[in-house]
Amino acid sequence: MQDLLWWTSLNEGEKYLLSFLFIDRVGSTKDSEYYSKELVGTRANLFYKIVEDKIISFNGKLLEWHGDGNTAFFYVSKPESLQEQAEILSKKAVDVALSIFSELVQHEELKAYISIHFGLLSFKKEMGKISSDELNIAGHVLKSCPEAGILLHEDVISYSPDDTKQKFIYCGTTQRDLAPVFVYPKQRETLKKIDEFLPPDKDNYNAKNKHIKFTKEFYGKIIPRGLRQEKIVRIDLLDIYSPLKIRLQQKESLINFNDKKDLPSPYSKIETLSYLMSVPETIIESRHSVILGSPGAGKSTLIKWLALIYAQGKISVMERIGIEEELFPLPISIGHLSKIWIDNNKQIGMMDAIIKYYEIHNINISVFIKEIIETGKTIILFDGLDEVQSDADRRELSRWIESFITAFHKNRFVITSRIVGYTGISLANIDFFYIILKLIF
Repeated sequence: MQDLLWWTSLNEGEKYLLSFLFIDRVGSTKDSEYYSKELVGTRANLFYKIVEDKIISFNGKLLEWHGDGNTAFFYVSKPESLQEQAEILSKKAVDVALSIFSELVQHEELKAYISIHFGLLSFKKEMGKISSDELNIAGHVLKSCPEAGILLHEDVISYSPDDTKQKFIYCGTTQRDLAPVFVYPKQRETLKKIDEFLPPDKDNYNAKNKHIKFTKEFYGKIIPRGLRQEKIVRIDLLDIYSPLKIRLQQKESLINFNDKKDLPSPYSKIETLSYLMSVPETIIESRHSVILGSPGAGKSTLIKWLALIYAQGKISVMERIGIEEELFPLPISIGHLSKIWIDNNKQIGMMDAIIKYYEIHNINISVFIKEIIETGKTIILFDGLDEVQSDADRRELSRWIESFITAFHKNRFVITSRIVGYTGISLANIDFFYIILKLIF
């Protein structure tokens, strides 16, 4: 049995993952202009009863009615992971909405607007006073909902089972919150309030989705090394990668090396390091990071892992990193990026080089990339600074990267390199780390 009266056991001020459903009756204001007070009251009472019965049957907490509008919350405490919790809560809220919808369609005079979202909320015993950006977004999405329709935020649809996804269709990205939403029934997409959504030429959802799909497919599987295999086996990286087994140490002075001969051996340098940190701690503590390690230490695997985590959204980031952050991942091989730079006689800007880099991978999303970098909503993962062939080019490229970080510092940057071959990134707001243990599977 799921947690009955779960809201009585939650602690004031603590954060919990909750899903929530906003609902309002269509035409309730106009009814009073055309129908008797008794008829309006009868319709409203029937609407309340249908909604309340369904919410209670799914163990939701319904707030007080405001006119013909209300909000219901759902919670589940059993799952050990936030992602599993998000899946259960998304399904629960959507199942409630579909159940309400199927009941309302039996009464021609009863229609509703319904929106669904979820988020980590700071809990208040007086639940009507809970506030958060996610709740605000759900309320705004409700105003974008077509009559007799259900709108799901993209986060909800991403955690929903396949049979649920098949019932919804992409409706658009809202003007107010830039929230991608999906509608049920599918035919309601043609009845959406056009002025509530971005025009098609401004909607980057498909570009974003294309890149996310590419990131998951390109980086999601790895081939274990050092094992005898009759056939090549690919394993999900997120299933086996354990960042807590990688210990990082912050360096105090690994900058401005002018030549390889100035670089001490890794072993003598390790003795001067300050303190140990885990990978998630480096992300939380350092806005921009340079991570150094010997060959095979796991630098590129780390980049893949971070790209996948951020590609899965803010719940994944909270689960595995421990920070409430939603950034779009741009993993980039510096070796390949440097070739674009050299092929263009070193006259190309970093932004254009990044766009060309993804075009080579058949990801033609130049407008989207430019927009998200300019708004500071990316984590840019530069992998393999040491892959640039000559010392002179590495130094010049390092200055190129420094200028880009300075210009777009609102984004998050992670740069990896081997220890030998690292020419230095000289910025005051960047931290330097050594990987001192290799990955063990």
